[in-house]
Amino acid sequence: CEYGAFMANLPKEKYHFIDAANVLVEPLSEEEMREILQRAKA
Repeated sequence: CEYGAFMANLPKEKYHFIDAANVLVEPLSEEEMREILQRAKA
């Protein structure tokens, strides 16, 4: 699934879990998003 692949490639310092259902993701630049999506597709 795309969400799972995205989260697996998101740098750990960019997010933290608020509770079991919610994740807080720090702002990402367009370049960071492209890199994460590229790795997720590999």
